[in-house]
Amino acid sequence: MKCFVSEIRRNVSGPRMSFGRMLLVDPLREFGRIMLVVGVVLVVVGGLLAFGAKLPFRLGRLPGDIVWQGKGGNFYFPIVTCIVLSVVLSMVVWVVGQLKR
Repeated sequence: MKCFVSEIRRNVSGPRMSFGRMLLVDPLREFGRIMLVVGVVLVVVGGLLAFGAKLPFRLGRLPGDIVWQGKGGNFYFPIVTCIVLSVVLSMVVWVVGQLKR
């Protein structure tokens, strides 16, 4: 055990320590990055909700979304909106994954 600790101390370079293939990262730094990403996502979603009516296309009212109006109520299923959001979010996740490499 003493040899392992001394080996880690020799490999320290800033907040990251490497020991062979193992890479230890400062948890507060990673938490800060996650909080920044969540904050940006919330700002984007909030902007879409606030200014969504002024956009040239309305998410949730795209052609192909299913709307059925009956006597007792309405049924609404935004299937095309779900597909569009899925494609856009998949592309964003792919780009972020490519940038992390």
